[in-house]
Parts: sequence; C-alpha cells; structure tokens
Amino acid sequence: MSTDHFSALDPAWAKKEFHATYYAAQATRSGRVTSPRHRIHYLYLEPNPDQLFTAHPEAIKPVGDEAVKMAAYEDMRCTAAVGRPDKTLVYAFPLESVMDFDKIYRHSVEWLLDRRR
Repeated sequence: MSTDHFSALDPAWAKKEFHATYYAAQATRSGRVTSPRHRIHYLYLEPNPDQLFTAHPEAIKPVGDEAVKMAAYEDMRCTAAVGRPDKTLVYAFPLESVMDFDKIYRHSVEWLLDRRR
C-alpha cells in the first residue's frame, strides 16, 4: 500500500492495519530512499513529463513489536517504509513516484515472498 498523504488516514486504522503511524511531513529534500541491502531509489519530487511525482513525501513510524523500518529517506533518516513478518509492507509515498518503479516493485515483492523470515 502507498498513499501520498499517510497523514490523511485514520490513525487508529493505520496502526491496526499497517502497523505504522504518521510521523512527519516533507520528510526528504533529496528524494533518495535507501532500502534493505543498501538499495537506493530516487523519488520524483516535482512535476515531470515521465511519471507521477510526490511533492510532499511523508515519514511514518513502525507500530508494534514486529514492525520494522524497511526504508529510510537518506537525508533526513526518517522512515519511508514499514514492514512486518506477516507480510505487511507500507510506503509513505506512492511507488509510482519512484524513478525506477519496476526496481522498487520487484524489491518489494522479493521481500514479501522471502521465506527465510
């Protein structure tokens, strides 16, 4: 799941369903997101002719014992994605705003299917 405005979600519902809560607005200026295995993704932060952008990427926080930070904004070190072993993965920005959408989508599916956890 991703939303361009995590802060607009009902906080109790987001905690229960996504095991995450809103943390901060304007969570990155660079648009660089790091994920497991030191993968780097770049967000489009301004309108462009290529694809969707996110003007206000938000930060979220893991909620609960098993929720973990899955990605962070490199410049602010805020959480950009939260995951849980029950195969929940939520981003604080639309995946479609990532410059290499196919890459982040593939990495997300790999994490969700990882049987070693």
